Amino acid sequence: MTGVPSASTLLTIFGGRVKDLETILLEERLPEGWESRIKHRFGLTLAQISLSTSLWVEYGIDEKKYIQEKAAAQAKAAAAHDANEEDTSIQKVDAPTN
Repeated sequence: MTGVPSASTLLTIFGGRVKDLETILLEERLPEGWESRIKHRFGLTLAQISLSTSLWVEYGIDEKKYIQEKAAAQAKAAAAHDANEEDTSIQKVDAPTN
């Protein structure tokens, strides 16, 4: 769990309000009159962040799809490379000799 949970945690902490996030991320300050959107008795706990935000994002990512796409792209590149090598070997055979 690296970048994705961090982004989802930001959205949870700041209530998903893009205008607030722009000020916080670009100007590195809290907007004027900013109030936390978290109104729970104990605030936002680490357990809530892990259970309600990060885990749902992690379980929503399907790596198999990307692995299959990467394998298909590599196979296509290998086939193109092999075809290119075959073309150059044909040219060498057909080239006139002195």
